[in-house]
Amino acid sequence: MTQENQTQQSIPLNKLTVAPENSRKTNVTARQDELKASLMSYGLLQPLLVRPSDKKGHFFVVDGQRRFLALKALVKDKALKSTYSVKCEQVNPDIAQELSLTANVQSQTMHPADQFEAFFALNQNDISTGDIAARFGVSEKIVKQRLKLASVSPKLLELYRQGEMSLEHLEAFTLCNDHEKQETVWSQLNHWQKKSRQIKAILTEQKISSEDPRIKFITLAAYKKAGGQLERDLFSEESYLTNIELVEKLLRDKIIEAAKEVEAEGWAFVEVSPEYEMEFTQQYGHIWPEPVELSKKDAERLKTIENEIEHLEDIYNDAENQDELDKKLDALEIEQEQLVAKTEAFTDMQKAKAGAYVSYRHGEIHISRGLVEKKGLTSDHKKEPKPKKVISDKLLERLTAHKTLALQDALSSSPQIAFDLMLTEMVHETFSTYLSTHFSCFHLHMDSVSFPSDDESLEKNIAAVKREQALENWAANLQLNDETTLYDAISSMKKDQKMKLLAFCFAGSLDAVQHPKTHVSQNKQDMIDGLADLLQLDMTQYWKPSAKLYFNHIAKDNILNAVKEVKGLEVADALKKLKKGDLAIAAEKRLEDSNWLPEPLRIGVHSPELT
Repeated sequence: MTQENQTQQSIPLNKLTVAPENSRKTNVTARQDELKASLMSYGLLQPLLVRPSDKKGHFFVVDGQRRFLALKALVKDKALKSTYSVKCEQVNPDIAQELSLTANVQSQTMHPADQFEAFFALNQNDISTGDIAARFGVSEKIVKQRLKLASVSPKLLELYRQGEMSLEHLEAFTLCNDHEKQETVWSQLNHWQKKSRQIKAILTEQKISSEDPRIKFITLAAYKKAGGQLERDLFSEESYLTNIELVEKLLRDKIIEAAKEVEAEGWAFVEVSPEYEMEFTQQYGHIWPEPVELSKKDAERLKTIENEIEHLEDIYNDAENQDELDKKLDALEIEQEQLVAKTEAFTDMQKAKAGAYVSYRHGEIHISRGLVEKKGLTSDHKKEPKPKKVISDKLLERLTAHKTLALQDALSSSPQIAFDLMLTEMVHETFSTYLSTHFSCFHLHMDSVSFPSDDESLEKNIAAVKREQALENWAANLQLNDETTLYDAISSMKKDQKMKLLAFCFAGSLDAVQHPKTHVSQNKQDMIDGLADLLQLDMTQYWKPSAKLYFNHIAKDNILNAVKEVKGLEVADALKKLKKGDLAIAAEKRLEDSNWLPEPLRIGVHSPELT
């Protein structure tokens, strides 16, 4: 389409207004800070398309609305005068609407990869990250992120352009500067393995995350003070420690320091290990500390604390200041533990005959006190020379490692046997109450999920009822009273029955419960949400909001917000004066059959619309 009689002219900014026929109605001020910075640095590169307005000397902006609004914002910021001269191009008013739509249709946003490389080119021309940030109205952190993305292998950047790789994939590859390794990792991953967290895990396998419990134990500050180097992930709060040997040394040093304090307690011996070994403590017997009577002052304080904790727990569910109560409970429980610790102590005589074991376990110092020789094992016996071993422990470890690898390879070549063995292991775990003790060389372990014990509604949950019924049905079908036939029974099943049994057993290991004061990592939360997507989980089929299950346990403002979300502000305002108990019942009635869910249950893509 050609446009005749177009004329270019400069028009004062205060003589311009957005045209009513302008096609862009959404996100007209999106990324305005970036646009303002660009206009201040480079000016208006393309003229605005305008047409005369009804007011003499004034014009409507047909195309260029975002740039026009950014210029107006600069006037408000006092960076420009209202009479700033704007480069414009006048168009035929008869086709203004058509031109506006055409201009928006023809505009094409730059691909992010092109922007990454453009930023990189600017930086190569000795323009600092700070200057780039100022010119384009973004933070310096964003500039550094884009420069880092531009440093990824050109082959992978091309895959990103073609849509074969996501931005999250590209961000993961910034953790490695070796282009060849980046490309090798991507090419060797199966389709289902191509997750950003999987890529991160491979690229950082020779590094330690700053979120590792060992780092929280030795502290990041101590590592850096000792000369340790860090590699930061620009796309998360995580960093990676590159000197593993230094981490291990700092860990050992901290354990040794703790052991010195334990030695000062007067034990007959103190053993030290940077890693807790249960086998070491199992070779000893144990003695226990003697009871000690608390002072009158401590005993009274302990009783007061117990009463305060009981009171706070009683009012917790109905309280509106639960965060404040959490802090009080934490402080009281710490003081309670300290006082309880005073109720027992080892005597000097006990310490003279026993020892202690100091190690690192689960992110903290672990001390086992009161270790004594087991009966029949005297100190003289300990001094006797041990029988000479045929092979050393280290060699035994290496040999059995080779044997393990061989077994793994052989089993990998026998999928049907592997499937049946895995299912057998799962059945043993799931139906353990029907079977005798089972010993295995597999590391397949299915912990029972710890559900809240004080929630009676869980027993009536439709999923719980169905699972309990299925458990009984499978137990009957498998004839689990005769364990010796278990493998035969499973291996003789038809394939579809095996798959159903496998799914049933494995489902029992899924744990999405967030226990109080227990941190759930973002990776685990993402996995739970992703699984909900995969299963198209519809929580409204399993849970309904009610006063007893939900509204009685949240603050009034939150109850009203839920009503407002479904029924609107007018309905919520009408309930404001109700007492909390009455409000909870009213909310249950208003939200009945509405498909409304609280935030923790809103996971997955399968979310029914509110009614």
